[in-house]
Amino acid sequence: MTAAFDVSAIILAGDFNSPPNDDAYKTMTSIMQDIGLQVPAKRRYGNEMTFTSFGSVDNTPSRIDFIFARKNDKLICHGYGVLANRFDDGVYLSDHRACVADLVLTM
Repeated sequence: MTAAFDVSAIILAGDFNSPPNDDAYKTMTSIMQDIGLQVPAKRRYGNEMTFTSFGSVDNTPSRIDFIFARKNDKLICHGYGVLANRFDDGVYLSDHRACVADLVLTM
């Protein structure tokens, strides 16, 4: 007899153009958790702000890119980071910084 396991999770990541004080973010976090907030600050890597606007003065850097996971999914988050968007060559990869997470799905 084989056992059936229901091991699943829903993860949604991307540029949401909505800071944490915005209604859209609040709606998302009513059903999903912000992975960046599930990791203690000492285990987070990199930047806090994800939108840089290429350094333009007419746009304020903000946190508008997120990784969300469905609430109550059996996920363990070992780490979270916001990567740099410029490296040695000085060329911007994007006006956003990539969000990454080290997630483990448990049974």
